[in-house]
Amino acid sequence: MKWMDWFIVILLLFIGLSCLSMSMTLTTDENSMYMFIVSLVKICLWVAVPSLLLGVFYLWIKKKKRD
Repeated sequence: MKWMDWFIVILLLFIGLSCLSMSMTLTTDENSMYMFIVSLVKICLWVAVPSLLLGVFYLWIKKKKRD
């Protein structure tokens, strides 16, 4: 993939995570920037941790097949 493709993918991911965080913030009683940041971090962690684990597992399998 070219760098422009990666840029578009990252931009769409950021927009999607922002929309999820904004809807989470609007459904709670507290409408503040702090709540937005907290919900964004929670959503990012729920996305990043499984992605990181799958990536490490994939690299481990790939390395094992090479040996």
